[in-house]
Amino acid sequence: MAETNWSQWQQQVLGKIQRDYADILQHLTLDEVDWATWRELYEQGRSATDAVDYAFVREPSLAASPVPIDSRAPVMRTGVRSDR
Repeated sequence: MAETNWSQWQQQVLGKIQRDYADILQHLTLDEVDWATWRELYEQGRSATDAVDYAFVREPSLAASPVPIDSRAPVMRTGVRSDR
């Protein structure tokens, strides 16, 4: 299986969030995501699905794990900007 590059991975994450949280985030765009927060998950080799599950704390064993937050912009734990 080919390795997913950063741009492909971002698109996959965005699509997963839009599908899984369609009731509140279906219109989310690439520009509204704090990708610096997500980059660490990509560099850890997580799939887009695993990263979304981690960021939205859908895996109980990961709930206590810290997610890096960009202090320059208000963000939710998910790395989605909350100032929109």
